[in-house]
Amino acid sequence: MEQDLRLWQTRLSFKFEMIEIDADESLLQRYGLMIPVLISDTDEVICFGRLNSEALITYLQQRVAL
Repeated sequence: MEQDLRLWQTRLSFKFEMIEIDADESLLQRYGLMIPVLISDTDEVICFGRLNSEALITYLQQRVAL
C-alpha cells in the first residue's frame, strides 16, 4: 500500500504517515485483520488490505470540499 500511496502523491497533494500497528497493542486489537489499513486523521477507515484508489480519491475530494 505504501508504494501505491507514494505514486498517488505524485499526482495529488496529500501527506501520510506510516505507523507500525504491530508495535502498539491497542492499534493491533483495533485493526488486527485489516492491516495494512489507511485511516484519516479523524480515525475514519478509508480502505484496508490493498489501496482502493477510488476510496482515496473520494476521501481527498471530500476534504477539499470542506
